[in-house]
Amino acid sequence: DSNLDLKAEGYILDISDKQILISGKDEAGLFYAFQTLGQLMEDASEQEANLPISSIKDYPSLAYRSIQLDIKHHIEKTEYYYSLMDKLAKYKVNAIIAEVEDKIKFVRQPLIGAADALSIEEWQKLCNYAKARNIEISPLVQGLGHASFILKHDAYKELRDDPESDWAFNPLDPRTYEIQFDLYLDA
Repeated sequence: DSNLDLKAEGYILDISDKQILISGKDEAGLFYAFQTLGQLMEDASEQEANLPISSIKDYPSLAYRSIQLDIKHHIEKTEYYYSLMDKLAKYKVNAIIAEVEDKIKFVRQPLIGAADALSIEEWQKLCNYAKARNIEISPLVQGLGHASFILKHDAYKELRDDPESDWAFNPLDPRTYEIQFDLYLDA
């Protein structure tokens, strides 16, 4: 009900002794109302009690509620991330900043992807699953610095800002930006 006097993603959840009424300001609000109802049902089940007769009017104070997922040094099996999306949806997290480094099987720069990297198709499936739970995944691919995952490879050594360090790209070399934008496009 877009006419509800609530902010975006808001909802009203009324539980009486005979019925449950749910109204959402928008699709996300309706989704979050069901998440709250699920939490109440879980708690009632654990307490071996009825649902509490209550009226909840809720909306987020922050439009962007993100976590950072740092997978650059270790990646779990994909089932873990699907389960994580379900859990984050319960807490009404709506964004993930995924620090991916070499955990994408890059098409344009295939040398950079690690052996345990997920394919672009696998990432797309995970993103679609997250989106169905009102979560947007944004890949974080490092820029000029924090580039060891790229510059450690012999094929990219000439792009180092300091030949003795694989930390940062040479910002004056045009090929630096070709590589970077290839990664951004794949991500």
